[in-house]
Amino acid sequence: MPPLPPSTSTFSAADHPWIDVRTGYSYDQVGLRSLFLNAHRIEDLALSHPPAASALLRIAVAITARITGLDDPELTASQWNGLRRSRLAEGRFDTDAVHAYFDQHHFDAFHPIRPWLQDPALRTQCDHPTGINAFVPGRPAGNNLAWFSPHGHHSAEPVPTAEALQILLIHHYYGRSGTGTPRTLDGVTGKKQTSGPLRSSVSFHPLGRTLHETLLAGVPAFTGDDQPPGVDACPWEETTPPSSQAIDRAVTWPGRQLTV
Repeated sequence: MPPLPPSTSTFSAADHPWIDVRTGYSYDQVGLRSLFLNAHRIEDLALSHPPAASALLRIAVAITARITGLDDPELTASQWNGLRRSRLAEGRFDTDAVHAYFDQHHFDAFHPIRPWLQDPALRTQCDHPTGINAFVPGRPAGNNLAWFSPHGHHSAEPVPTAEALQILLIHHYYGRSGTGTPRTLDGVTGKKQTSGPLRSSVSFHPLGRTLHETLLAGVPAFTGDDQPPGVDACPWEETTPPSSQAIDRAVTWPGRQLTV
């Protein structure tokens, strides 16, 4: 496929609103930064697709570990539990820590080199696109019948970016296995794709009185034998753009355990 022209569009998963939240009977839409700055006021997520909510909670829990210091593998069990209790007692996330984290990392969904939670190499490694209908839940793709929506192969409507990011999370964690668009990597072309890491599992999330409590309660404790500090990284925290050859990298705690 020809290269895309330079994009002038930006959509920051950190700063543009795309996450539906609820407080009492009031609903709002926020970005990740605002989600953490106001987590003590927010009761719960209000995403329409449960798999998207599960996926977002895992990402938010990983970020919670970063901004609270609960991602230190050298803490003893008692030190780690004590730190989490102190963070809960504070009642909210530290504003400076939240801003420092989101200012440091990559969250632009349309970035030409590092689009958030996407592999930009697919455009050059695949000889044709599959189409938006294969991406959106409920839409028919290929020869499938239109059970839930009137869309078809020749009537693919675009999806608002806020909704598309939620759907992206579903595919990242719960995507199906089987065959997909042929992809050429290192001279070898294949169309086999593996399922998302949560497709055949259950993701449990404790529910607190506020989102602040929910996220802190959801941080998993370190149960490994040894892990040097600084080796764990979520996809958007990597110092270099994502590599298609890096999919077999070790699953470290808590970032890669929760987000890859």
